[in-house]
Amino acid sequence: MNENLPDDLPDDLAPWFVRVIHNKVSVGIFTCTEEDLWDLVDEVCEPDLCEYKRLPPGGFVFGGEVVLHEWDPETKPEHMHDCWLTDDWGTVYNDEGGWEPVSVPW
Repeated sequence: MNENLPDDLPDDLAPWFVRVIHNKVSVGIFTCTEEDLWDLVDEVCEPDLCEYKRLPPGGFVFGGEVVLHEWDPETKPEHMHDCWLTDDWGTVYNDEGGWEPVSVPW
């Protein structure tokens, strides 16, 4: 267990992939309880226009060169250049099944 994690993390914390319903444009990946998802998506766009799906183990890989030594802020690396999803997450995004509309949890 990671000792740096807070003791009060909810048991139902999960990663969620959110996209716009009508055009399938990605909104983001959120880690929260399902009940908190609406509020987080609301910080970015209209939640009622979005759908979501729980993600399996996987990840989002930042592009650019991986630097295994001290970072030099003068080099200004492009951390978001050429990003991609791991295979499992890419499969989830492209699968049309299992998406649920983001709705108000109350």
